[in-house]
Amino acid sequence: MAESNVFSFDPLDFGDILSQLLRKETITNINCWYGRIIVSDNIKGEYVYDLNSHSREEIDEFYDVISKLPNRLANRMVISYNEGSPIIDAETEYNDIGRLRVNVIHPCLNGSNYPAISIRKALMKVRITKEDMINSNYISEEILYLIKALIEGGNNIMIAGITGSGKTELLRYIARYIKDNEAIITIEDTREAYLEQNYPNKYVMALKSTEEQGFSELIRACLRQNPRWICVSETRSEEVLDLLNATETGHKLISTIHADSAKAIPSRMVSMAKAKDGSEATRIYKQVYENLDIGIYIYYYSDNSGSHRMIAEICEFYLDETNKTRSHVISEYDFINNKYIYNNIESNKIKQNFIKGRVDTTKLKGVFLNA
Repeated sequence: MAESNVFSFDPLDFGDILSQLLRKETITNINCWYGRIIVSDNIKGEYVYDLNSHSREEIDEFYDVISKLPNRLANRMVISYNEGSPIIDAETEYNDIGRLRVNVIHPCLNGSNYPAISIRKALMKVRITKEDMINSNYISEEILYLIKALIEGGNNIMIAGITGSGKTELLRYIARYIKDNEAIITIEDTREAYLEQNYPNKYVMALKSTEEQGFSELIRACLRQNPRWICVSETRSEEVLDLLNATETGHKLISTIHADSAKAIPSRMVSMAKAKDGSEATRIYKQVYENLDIGIYIYYYSDNSGSHRMIAEICEFYLDETNKTRSHVISEYDFINNKYIYNNIESNKIKQNFIKGRVDTTKLKGVFLNA
């Protein structure tokens, strides 16, 4: 069983090599496996780091650091680390690096002379800009206008993608479109969004889940704080029901989920809800379509030229006039012809939200709305 805690904010000695890597803003994850370093970089993608670019002294220090790091963590957290307690989960933050989540697996479990160490990093600032996103083909200007209008209209949004696709980073960026007078509560198990730091003019409260107070408990409790928006870093399990119930009472939602397309989000949410039987699954499925307005899918892949991400699909969910569930793709990337394809919004609820929110939809006309 993993030991989990937040260790001291005092600087932890990662040695010269790991410290240099951790201070690079584009690097999001570092794995030390079998004495090698595997890096995840937002620009370069995933690659094995060349230790031979360093001196013999620095390399020796690296091996010494990864051998001793687990015991240093265990001592700070006042926990056991041995073959009987072979896994450690810990987290901390540094002003010059960001939030770090460190996972350690004892050598007895990986058949190596070294522990397996994974360091996941979350910067405390928004890394992406409008110009970077458009220039890299991550997004089109038309889609950016659409997302802005959707949030200004108070539509509920779920962001999908695989691990490393940048779901939380997109959540962090598009939260700028939430009106400054609309209260926001973020709920995370590991601090990554930092909306209160990135948007000091907004009313933001950040909640962190624990083993005693999980996502479901925090979602139910935060409703009494009367937020306009609830931002959950990742929807993983049965808390999906609490999120749906919160949207039914008028609260607005932005969250992320693991799914391989925007259209797959409702089915994924129903699966997470763990319905007792078919009738309950049908009820939850309909509840998703009644309360979730938009699904956004981030496509991510890495090749020899680096790491690539793009918003490949946006889908609207709604109930039609006959109360039937409808999924309709309003934006998708055509990988054969290398271009975006846009369709008009069909959901009357989304259109009404634009009107009620007094959203300027001028730039959507002729693209997502009739001219």
